Amino acid sequence: MGVDSPTICALPFVHSCTRADGAVTPCCRFSDGDYIEKMPPRAYLYSDKISTVRQQMLEGKRLTGCQKCYDEEAMGRKSMRQWANDDFIDFVGHKKPIKSIEVSFNNLCNMACVMCSPQDSSKWNTYVDDLDYDGIFGITKSSNKTNNLDFTKEEYESVTKLKILGGEPFINEKNIDFIEKFNLENLHFETHTNCSVIPNERWLEVFKRLKYCDIRLSLDAKQDYASFSRYGVPWNQISATLNWWIHFQSLQDAERFHLAIHSVVHIFTIFDMDRFIWFLKGRSVRKFIFHPVTTPAYLDIKILPKSIKEELIPKIRDNYIKKYLENNIDYVDEDNLNKFLIYAERLQKREHFDFVDEIMEKIKNA
Repeated sequence: MGVDSPTICALPFVHSCTRADGAVTPCCRFSDGDYIEKMPPRAYLYSDKISTVRQQMLEGKRLTGCQKCYDEEAMGRKSMRQWANDDFIDFVGHKKPIKSIEVSFNNLCNMACVMCSPQDSSKWNTYVDDLDYDGIFGITKSSNKTNNLDFTKEEYESVTKLKILGGEPFINEKNIDFIEKFNLENLHFETHTNCSVIPNERWLEVFKRLKYCDIRLSLDAKQDYASFSRYGVPWNQISATLNWWIHFQSLQDAERFHLAIHSVVHIFTIFDMDRFIWFLKGRSVRKFIFHPVTTPAYLDIKILPKSIKEELIPKIRDNYIKKYLENNIDYVDEDNLNKFLIYAERLQKREHFDFVDEIMEKIKNA
C-alpha cells in the first residue's frame, strides 16, 4: 500500500514514543490500551504488539487507536498520520533503522493545566486531594520517575526527527543532555513548551546547530482565561515569554526555524476564543492551530447544551473548531456536563475566577 492508503501510518515502522508515565506506544495519539506497554522502547519496537499494529495497517484495517487521525481527515484537516507519511512512507514494510523518537522523560512541570493530569504534570499532584477526593474524575497521583532509553549508538545516528515533550521541556536538564547525543546538523527537532520558560544558553547553542527547529507554544487563551486554564504561572510571565519567542523568531532563518501557537479548545476557553485570535494576530504570530479537547470528556465542547453551541458557532472564526461544533450540534452527554460543573466548582476553590462563574451559570440556564 502507498501513501494514499487510508490505514497506513509510517510511524509504527520507524518511530519510538515513550510517554511520561513510562509507557511506550505507536505514537503520542494512539489510544488503544491493548497495544500500549511499559517496557524499554527498543524492545517494544521488536515486540509482537507493535508487529500486530503494523500488520493490521498493511492489511487495510482501521485501528481503534488511530481514531483521532481518522476524525481529523474526515473533517478536512491534514492529520499527524499524513504528515508522518510525507516524511517516512518509503520505510513502510521494510526493515530499516529507527528514524524518529518522541520522548517524555518524566512529568516535571511548573503548571497544573485544567485538561492535564499528574501523569504529565508533577505540579498536578498538589491538587489531587482537593479536586478528586471522592474519585469522581479518576485522577490519581503520579511519581516523577525518570525514563531511560535503550537505543544503540547506531540507532541514535540514524534518527532524523526528534520530539521532546514533558512536563515542561525547558525546566528538565535531562532533555538537553539527551538531544546532544544526536547529529544536530541532520536533526529535525520539535518540542511543545507551555510558554513560561525562556531557554537557557545551552539550549540556544543547540538551536543554532539544528537542521530544523520547530517550537510549539502551548497557549490557549489570554489574561485570566490563560491563568486559569494553564494554572500555576501568572499571565505577565507567559506574555513576556511569548514576546521573547516572537522576537527570537524574527532573528532566525525562516527556512530552518518555525514557531507556532498550539492551542487546545475546551469549555473554559471556547467563550473567549475570538478575542484570543485577535490577540495573536496583534502580536504578529504567523502560525496558530486549534485542537478540540476530547479527553477528559467533561471538558469537550461537544457536550455543551445545543442552544449554547448554536450561539457559539457564528462567533467562531476557526473553521476546524466551527465544523467540530456543527458536526456535534445534537450531541448530548448530561453525565459529563454535570461532571464539568462539579469540576469547575472545585477548581474555583484553589483560586476564584469570575468568568468561570459566568460559564457555569450559562450552562445551568441553558
